[in-house]
Amino acid sequence: MTDELISIIIPTYNRSEILANISVPSVINQIYKNWELIIIDDGSIDNTREVCVNLMEEDSRIKYYYKENGGQGSARNLGIKIAKGEFVLLLDSDDALLPEMISIMLPRLIAASGDIIKCRKWDFNFFKKIYNFSFFVLNNS
Repeated sequence: MTDELISIIIPTYNRSEILANISVPSVINQIYKNWELIIIDDGSIDNTREVCVNLMEEDSRIKYYYKENGGQGSARNLGIKIAKGEFVLLLDSDDALLPEMISIMLPRLIAASGDIIKCRKWDFNFFKKIYNFSFFVLNNS
């Protein structure tokens, strides 16, 4: 198993409940544990800040940044600039990762000497255990 730091970036706007109950727990529950989670709040007017402060107190790998509203792309780009990891995983604030996602995809990306790995399909059972997936790797070289 590899041990590279993965920077997971979540841009968000007014999605505090989904962050707290779905997307952030899906990151925390990864089998692969060497990650940092960067949440970029794109000018939320709900309680996103409070929720994220609580999440940071629970797990030091979680980082929260606030910026004026500029759209998802600008929030994602800020997260990429802040990222310290060797690899970046982009996650929308209303999405979740299955627990094995990083531990399955990272070794395949490294083995292929790729720059980008993209999922086409995940098949998982009732217990959310991945049993089949398809992906492709891109190399910019």
